[in-house]
Amino acid sequence: MYHLGIKNIYRLKNLLRGVKTVYSLAAVEDLLRKTEALHKNSPELALKFARSWFYLPSLDFGVDPLSEAYFNKQKKTYEALAGKPWGTFDLVAQDNLAEFNNLGELYPYVTRDNHLVGAHLQKTGYWMSQMNLNVSDKIIEFGAGSGDLATFLSQSGYNILATDISQTYTDVIRRKAEFLKLPMKSTRADMSKFQAKELYDVAIFCEAFHHSSDFLALLEQLKRILTPVGKVYLCGEPITHFPYPWGVRTDGESIWMARRFGWLELGFDKFYFRRLVRSLGWSVSWSYNKAIDHAASVVCLKRNNFEDQS
Repeated sequence: MYHLGIKNIYRLKNLLRGVKTVYSLAAVEDLLRKTEALHKNSPELALKFARSWFYLPSLDFGVDPLSEAYFNKQKKTYEALAGKPWGTFDLVAQDNLAEFNNLGELYPYVTRDNHLVGAHLQKTGYWMSQMNLNVSDKIIEFGAGSGDLATFLSQSGYNILATDISQTYTDVIRRKAEFLKLPMKSTRADMSKFQAKELYDVAIFCEAFHHSSDFLALLEQLKRILTPVGKVYLCGEPITHFPYPWGVRTDGESIWMARRFGWLELGFDKFYFRRLVRSLGWSVSWSYNKAIDHAASVVCLKRNNFEDQS
C-alpha cells in the first residue's frame, strides 16, 4: 500500500530523469519566476524548464483517498500552488480571450515553434490510432478545446459532438466545421454536468478528464450517457506512477499552468486508478508510445466484463 518508502522512490526516479526535486513553497516561487522569465523569449524553453523540476510536498499515507480530510488537503495544496481560491477553475473558460481571426492564432501554432507543434501532432495522431471506432458510432468529446482531434475524426467520416466549457472554443470548432464543410457539431458544456439527449457509443477526453474536481461523479455520469457497451477514451491524461493515490499535480508544468490560468491539474496513480474504476464497474486497458515525448498514452474504459489488457 502507500507508505513513506514511495517518497524516496519518487525522489530517486526524479533524479534518474534529471528532474530537480524541491521541498518548499519558497523554492517553488523562485522556479515559477524563472519559468515566466523564460516564457517571455521562448515558450519552448519555458516549457522545457517547467518540466525539469518537481515539488514534493509532505505526504500523509494514513488518510482514505476518498475522505473529506483527503479532499481538503488537496484543496489547500491547490490554493498554495495556484495562488487562487479553490473553485477558481470552475470559472476559467477563457472567454476573455480575443476572438481568433485565423487558426494560426490557436495553441500550439501560435508559438511559432515547430518542435511544440510537431509533438502536439504526434500525440494527437497516436491517440487517434489507438481508438477502436466504428463509423456508425456516435462520439462525444469533452473538453475539446479548439477541436484538433474532433476535426481529424470528422474529416475521417466519424459522427462527433465536441464540447467545451469555453464558448470561445466551441465557436472556433463551429467555424472549422463550416470552413471545412464537416458535419462536426459543437456545444458549450461543463463535462460534469452535461445532460445528454441521446446515448453515445464513445466518450473521449484529451488532456481534459484531470480538470474535473469531482471525477467520481463524472465517471458515474458517463454511465448515464453511454450505451451499455459504450467506451471511454482518456487520452494523454496524467494516470501514471504517482507519489500518492490522486491529487493536485506538483510537477513544474502543472504548477505553472495552475498559477498562470487557474486550471485544476489533477493526477492519478495508475494502480489506484485501476482499482477505483474497477470498483465502479469499468474494465480498463492502457496503451503507451514511449517514442513520443509527452502525453502519448490512451486509457480505455469499458462497461463490460472483458479482461484487463494492461
